[in-house]
Parts: sequence; structure tokens; C-alpha cells
Amino acid sequence: KASHSDFRYQPIAEPEEMGDGGRIQWVEGRPGEAPATAGTEFIIAQDGRIAAVYLFFDKLP
Repeated sequence: KASHSDFRYQPIAEPEEMGDGGRIQWVEGRPGEAPATAGTEFIIAQDGRIAAVYLFFDKLP
């Protein structure tokens, strides 16, 4: 069973893209509470498909 199944992700900035890559910044946590974690995901596409996803945890905003 997932340990944080009630957590929800929320983007905190517009997604950005450049060439075959993009990123999205987000926070997650329980609805109605302060965010528990924040992060940025970088996505690399190749031949129109996702080739790699890199996740970095960030400091909370």
C-alpha cells in the first residue's frame, strides 16, 4: 500500500520546454495542508516518446 496515497501534486509554475526537453516544478502534500515536498522534473523526449525523466527534490517555496 502506498504510504502517501492521499498526497496530491500541484504545479507551481508553467511547464517549460526547449528542444527535446522540458521541466515542470511542483509541490505535493495533503489537501488543505502546507506542502510536504517540492521538486522539479526534467523530461527528455526522443523520437516523439519520453526517453528519460529526472527528478530533483527542491526546497519548499
